[in-house]
Amino acid sequence: MKKKLGMFIARKVGNSIVLTVPSKAGVKLGERFELTQKDNDTLIYKKAIDSNPALHSQRQVHQGL
Repeated sequence: MKKKLGMFIARKVGNSIVLTVPSKAGVKLGERFELTQKDNDTLIYKKAIDSNPALHSQRQVHQGL
């Protein structure tokens, strides 16, 4: 199911370009995503699946779990 969440403008924060993720998207602080760029300049973010259990443990410590 696709759900359009709005249009967003890329902005500069420090040395990075940032796209805002609205809270209604349900993304939690510290979640990891994989970015893919298609030939037509479409960007696709997908939730990353950690194959390294150490990364999962570090994220739990960072989030205070």
